[in-house]
Amino acid sequence: MTPWTQPGGRGWNLKAVLREGLVVGCLGLVFALTANKLSPHGLSLTENYFPAGIAPVVPSGKSGRDHGTNLTGAETVVATLKTNEVPLATSNPAAAVVAAAPVVPRGSDDSTNIAEENVLVRLKAVGLQLASSNQVAAWFADPRRQTQQVVFVDARDEDDFKGGHIPGAWLFNHFEQYKYVATVVPVCQTAEVVVVYCDGGECDDSLSAAVILRDYGIPNPKLYVYAGGMPEWLASGRPVETGPRDSGQFLKTAP
Repeated sequence: MTPWTQPGGRGWNLKAVLREGLVVGCLGLVFALTANKLSPHGLSLTENYFPAGIAPVVPSGKSGRDHGTNLTGAETVVATLKTNEVPLATSNPAAAVVAAAPVVPRGSDDSTNIAEENVLVRLKAVGLQLASSNQVAAWFADPRRQTQQVVFVDARDEDDFKGGHIPGAWLFNHFEQYKYVATVVPVCQTAEVVVVYCDGGECDDSLSAAVILRDYGIPNPKLYVYAGGMPEWLASGRPVETGPRDSGQFLKTAP
């Protein structure tokens, strides 16, 4: 045994370092995979989050921020809002578009009308259409809903969705859009009417989700935002489905 390979020699120390590095690397990989599997937001290692045909468009020279939202469409809308000084949230272009929409000043005694006018102004500023309560009720009763020609999209998070949603609605949480793009976007592309809603009032999730769906290629003329959202739907006494979509479970209403 030469001094190079005997215990304490330089070669022996190099082998020990390499062996220890390999062990640490393997342990780190096992830890990372375990943490990903246990996390409720973990990624599937086999799932294609952007299948062919609906992959988001990223302009040349820009990084794919916010899971690949079409930055060009969002930034074009923002550029038209010249009277607003709200700073853009560059990490979420859709949220930036909504945030840049003008807000109607408060102070009127008629707060209900002010709130409705505020929503309408913000929708028009980003080029979206308002769905009234009567329109939503008519679309829900429309036979086309059974064939996915009329589609409802819930822009809240999964917990709120399972707690109660419009029957048959599709979940599309824009903060985790990569989870829903492959299933929701194709449905919306073939539908004739797409109604997006959230918790109503000051909730902007429906506006943000609608902007993102539009950036994925859903034509603007068939996109509507139900400003009343779930609070108005509940107050109207209409059916509310719980659990996952098409679970067949409904909230019990008072006789």
